[in-house]
Amino acid sequence: MHDILRFTDLSPEMRDKILKGVLKVYRDCNITSLPIDCFEIINHYSFKLYSYTELREKNLELYEICKSWSNDAFSWNGIIAYNERILPSRIRFSLLHELGHYILNIPSTSQAFESIVDYFTSYLLAPRVLIHKCGYGNSDQIRNAFNISTQAANNALIDYKIWFQYICRTTREISKSEIELEQIFFPEVREEAKSKLKRKARLSPETERCISFFDDLSAERGGNYMFRRAESQWLYGNDY
Repeated sequence: MHDILRFTDLSPEMRDKILKGVLKVYRDCNITSLPIDCFEIINHYSFKLYSYTELREKNLELYEICKSWSNDAFSWNGIIAYNERILPSRIRFSLLHELGHYILNIPSTSQAFESIVDYFTSYLLAPRVLIHKCGYGNSDQIRNAFNISTQAANNALIDYKIWFQYICRTTREISKSEIELEQIFFPEVREEAKSKLKRKARLSPETERCISFFDDLSAERGGNYMFRRAESQWLYGNDY
């Protein structure tokens, strides 16, 4: 079992690499609807895809290597093999995990980076920015929308909250890659971004005092105040 990484566990450079990788997959595969089709994505990148049963019939030696390395999936030299007997949601995660090694250029034999590839896979399946934009507030909504397991949905929800609070407390802006990913599904975001910039430029002194007040309150009583205020500003466009 790999450690479960959260958004704030990653360095800014690694976060940027992962988000750019996710955007690349969505663009390369022309993904415009959810949940994503993992088999079509794998085929797009020209991997030879075999179930473990098929691989055992074609190459017993390679099958034994795959099984000894992982009960879920394995990639080697342009081949991805997977265990067709595990749960469908686990198959989807495992296939995209192997793709993650290719997109991030991390060797499949590098156990030290498995948790990073897991994070890439989790974000690829359920992008935090789309969880936010769609307003999903519980794991059932996330599980159904992105066709992932309950455990994966719970992990995505926890990480989404961390992702959101981090943004609220720092830049208050999502990354360029996330903006571009959001625009694939919500073209109107481009116009919303322009309006948001205009609103920022004309904040009144009274609004600035209000923001300062809630910042002080958040520091004194915890992050929930910051989360609620930022959610109102960002998700609903309220300038208060």
